[in-house]
Amino acid sequence: MKDKKLKLEIPNNIKLFLPALVSLFVISIVTSLFSEIFLTSRNLMNVLNQATTTGIMGVGVTFIITAGQFDLSSASVVCLSALISSDLCANFGLNPYLAILVAVAIGVAAGFLNGFLVAHVGLIPFIATMGTMNMFKGLSLMYSKSLTVHSIPEAYTRWGSTRVFDVIPSGIIISIILYIIGYILLSKTVFGHKVSAVGGNREAARLAGINAKNVIMSVYVIAGFCYAIAGVVLTGRVGAAYPTAADGCELDVIAGIVIGGTSMSGGRGTHIGTWVGILLVAVINNAINLLGISAYATKFVQGIVILLAVIVEILRSKAAEKRL
Repeated sequence: MKDKKLKLEIPNNIKLFLPALVSLFVISIVTSLFSEIFLTSRNLMNVLNQATTTGIMGVGVTFIITAGQFDLSSASVVCLSALISSDLCANFGLNPYLAILVAVAIGVAAGFLNGFLVAHVGLIPFIATMGTMNMFKGLSLMYSKSLTVHSIPEAYTRWGSTRVFDVIPSGIIISIILYIIGYILLSKTVFGHKVSAVGGNREAARLAGINAKNVIMSVYVIAGFCYAIAGVVLTGRVGAAYPTAADGCELDVIAGIVIGGTSMSGGRGTHIGTWVGILLVAVINNAINLLGISAYATKFVQGIVILLAVIVEILRSKAAEKRL
């Protein structure tokens, strides 16, 4: 009787974000060798807390990219929804909980506009969201006159400032809940399969009876909701709202999502991978600070990370083509 060789096969869903996971582990080890602070509980919790804004944004953007679409307006929506809603409760006496609903309404409306421009008007996602990005950013600046909103009620800021059991920041809990919901929605429901189908081959999805326009509208609206929640959490964590609070976050989000295994061409998405990828970007930023590297180098490193993310995606796509 011949001995059967045991072959360890890594599940395909884990293969998607395995490079990011290995990179996260290696960079963490290397940073800890040069900084005693890195592995302290306080610093690790700080890294997780700082990643909540991009992390929550990433839940929504993962849906968009999986559907074969794109969004550059995410950070602008975060700022606009947070700025207006916090100002209404800080300076106009609006109930904080109603103010949060206003933030959600703004986010959803922004997502609806993006979805309408892409799905029904037929604009290229990159061009459409570049336009709305500047629109939303301009609205934030005009509304605030470039000023910061202070004295925001505790009922509003608690969603990003309080700590559960005096240890875990509330933003992290909210982020985890949204990731669980996003994971189930994308990978375990009919809607999620439709999103992947539209991203993989829109025409084939249409022939299969899937209303691609409705799916595209839906992913942008879901993303808008996530941007609004990210704005509320960010405002709570910072303790104030200002029109440039989330500037640059959209690039960190996109980099993290692609590094995590979601395909830029659509059809394949993973919320677990997004979480790992965005955490990797946060750890890199934290390492730069701890190692005393110039703050100006952060943008340079971010550029490298984005380029590496695209290269990894290209290599992954070529490898998939060879297997066919």
